[in-house]
Amino acid sequence: MSGQNATPERNCVWSLLRRSDDGGNGHRTDISSGQITVGRRPNNDLCINDRTVSGNHAHLKTVQDDLLLKDLESTNGTLVNGVRLHGSMLLNDGDVVHFAQATFSVVRASQTSSTPGEFSNATFVAAVTEDAVLHEGFDRLLNQPDIDPYFQPVVRLGSAEVVGYEALVRSKVKGLEFPDKIFRIAAMRMAEARLSEVCRSEAMLSAIQLDSGAKFFLNTHAAELETPRLIQSLHELRSNYPHMQIVLEVHEAAISSRF
Repeated sequence: MSGQNATPERNCVWSLLRRSDDGGNGHRTDISSGQITVGRRPNNDLCINDRTVSGNHAHLKTVQDDLLLKDLESTNGTLVNGVRLHGSMLLNDGDVVHFAQATFSVVRASQTSSTPGEFSNATFVAAVTEDAVLHEGFDRLLNQPDIDPYFQPVVRLGSAEVVGYEALVRSKVKGLEFPDKIFRIAAMRMAEARLSEVCRSEAMLSAIQLDSGAKFFLNTHAAELETPRLIQSLHELRSNYPHMQIVLEVHEAAISSRF
């Protein structure tokens, strides 16, 4: 039978996509040779110039159409979707992988080839899942930062007098406009405490322009109570705004977790 009517073969291509600091397309590494090594040393296939990344950090290998990731007992660990990897695991399209503090999205795409073992010349289009995009947006949110505080009046019921304002979290990052999504990604990244501190700092920058004489209610996250950084950050806040009235609200989750 002639090969002209043979069914085209599907070939799987895996890539690691790293975003630039401004959120645009950054470095892309195709895993077309079957396996790559990842680490800070220059002899790695994917060399990451980041001091938190180990010299020989991780190894990726294609197994048929699957992609297997193995951590090489790195110092700061490898995380997949916010969970630390112990040993090895198969990755999925759209997974977010952290080699220490270096963040990559996993991209899987298929190409059609009429000849087994050959790829077509057509450019493939890979779709990154929503969570991967949100992880990249979260990095921008923390580092720029891109928080947009809103202030809800706190009113005395008897007289309708405004006694202060509660700072609420909003974001300008697409997909992370509201606190439920912001803190969901923060939980996966184990960055709730850092996010909470950033939100307070950004809130006060806006608060002083709104009404420097008003009382402002700022929230904490339960995770902050586990770190010494909370007290230090509050000292810094008072130093930056010595004359403003600040009330720290402890989230109810912090209280219930103690009982």
